Amino acid sequence: MPHWLLLSVLLSGLPVTAVQAESILEKIDRSLPAIVGIKARNPAFRKGDGQIAIPVGEHSLALEPFAAGQFERTGAGVLIDRKGLLVTNAHIVANADELSVILENGNIYEGKLLYTAADNDVAFLKAPLPAGIRPIPWGDSDALKLGDAVVTVGHSELLFHTISGGKITGLGTSRSEKEKGNADTALLQTSINLYKGDSGGPLLNHEGQLVGLMAAQETSGNFQSFAIPVNKIREQYDRFRSASEEP
Repeated sequence: MPHWLLLSVLLSGLPVTAVQAESILEKIDRSLPAIVGIKARNPAFRKGDGQIAIPVGEHSLALEPFAAGQFERTGAGVLIDRKGLLVTNAHIVANADELSVILENGNIYEGKLLYTAADNDVAFLKAPLPAGIRPIPWGDSDALKLGDAVVTVGHSELLFHTISGGKITGLGTSRSEKEKGNADTALLQTSINLYKGDSGGPLLNHEGQLVGLMAAQETSGNFQSFAIPVNKIREQYDRFRSASEEP
């Protein structure tokens, strides 16, 4: 039986037929090996209790507090090229000195942080993953419209590899960017509910393309979540590649 038939599917609110839903699941099923778990630790960290706030445009994503001497965060990451480069949220790996990358089969590899863009909550790391894992293809977040259907693959302990569906409910652009004449979307808001460990997971369109990276859950109880647009990630990816190229 295909793997995707074993998944718990939460596609409520998506205007699709059963045949279309099957097609979506098949596309996403092929992407599952490229979605990894990430565990970040720093046993010596002594900053103390507090919250981390990641600025994204005019928004500030407040993240859960952590205790002194107990620094450990879990999240997800996405393979974006065949050389083992992964993208995740900067807030997951910030201040960590030990990174573990966990594949869907449970195998664990040591990760190395290569690049961080905290203002965009984006980080790239690398791990010696097995050959043959196909990266998730890029999409275009600027092509998204309000009401567009999107899905994400859960990576929490509660809903591991569960496909959850929702819609784009907000497209944010910072005022400072508008004043510069740049209308690129700085943040995506969705109706998808996130759980602890889902940050860093992919936001996918119905072609199975990466259109965003899940970042935070709204704390008001409205079951809204925020994602970093993939075009912002691509900007940082291009900068990273340019900076890492040898002269």
